[in-house]
Amino acid sequence: RQFRQSAEWAAEWAAERARLTLVLSMGLARGNFPLPGGAARVARSGKPKRNGDVSEPTRLAFLTDTGFLRPTLVAMASALDSATQPVEAHLVGWKLDDAARATATRVAAEWPQHKLVLHDLKPDWLAEATTPKSTIPANALGKLFLPRLIEGRFLYLDGDILISHDLSQAMRLDLGDNLLAGVPDYVVSKWAAQKRTDQLEGLRRVLGDVAPVTYVNSGVLLFDGDAIRQDAALLAQMADLKAARGFGTVDQDRINQIFAGRIASLDPAWNASWGRLSAHRRNIADGGGTVLARPEGQAMVLHFHGPGKPWQKLGLKTASKGILAVLAYRTFLRRYGRKFPDLKPL
Repeated sequence: RQFRQSAEWAAEWAAERARLTLVLSMGLARGNFPLPGGAARVARSGKPKRNGDVSEPTRLAFLTDTGFLRPTLVAMASALDSATQPVEAHLVGWKLDDAARATATRVAAEWPQHKLVLHDLKPDWLAEATTPKSTIPANALGKLFLPRLIEGRFLYLDGDILISHDLSQAMRLDLGDNLLAGVPDYVVSKWAAQKRTDQLEGLRRVLGDVAPVTYVNSGVLLFDGDAIRQDAALLAQMADLKAARGFGTVDQDRINQIFAGRIASLDPAWNASWGRLSAHRRNIADGGGTVLARPEGQAMVLHFHGPGKPWQKLGLKTASKGILAVLAYRTFLRRYGRKFPDLKPL
């Protein structure tokens, strides 16, 4: 919002638009871009919980190795820059050296009103972690150990995201008896809406008899860390990485399997797949899903999942999934690059 009110935004938007007009026109013709204020048929349940401790900081968690540190720091910076309430940002590292930790501290220091907490995953925790995919590192399973490191409620965020609003609302959401919350996965909710039983059948190993539309994307997850830590059997299950082997989406499948039936569904604004809010909400509703009340804001978190990333050169097919979201990311990245010219993602 602040960007759009500035002359800087206008100038950068014009420059980006000149390069990507063709892609934008093609994407609009396909109906791939969400329009502000567009109608969406989503059944809702629950309201933001207002009786929480407003003095409690917004706890955010990021997990990274050296290879993905740069985009993760961009994501963290966007969260700190957008926050209107105090943030406690937890950066959990996998084999990060002192130089990487110093770099993270340097970036966070640009927003001194917030707090950075650094953690390390223990090597023995991930000793049995494996992955069948080159695009998903085995250390993504480190998400299962976050409640051991971070107290209270916290919102985990992948490194390929952009945060555009204050996220303190997440600390007040009423999750009922659920231990976790996430946004129904974009692809799976599309299958559910289309009644693609051939695709959904493969989720039975993960979800059992739980409705497929409740399968969440693991890029943004709201953890009730205290409640999870009180359940010794659950902690042991989360630490069993042998049981996580053979899953196509690695951490995502395993998290959905462990917490099946105990995951609250968040509105897609909390994890907007390339900004495709309207289509995502429609698919969840058509697939029989319900979500908690929409947050106060359009897209809280833009998520650029998949092999193509917004800081890279994108083909027409990938860019047209969400060109407006890509433009928003690149606009912030230019601001970030002026502060940290040596830390832009490659």
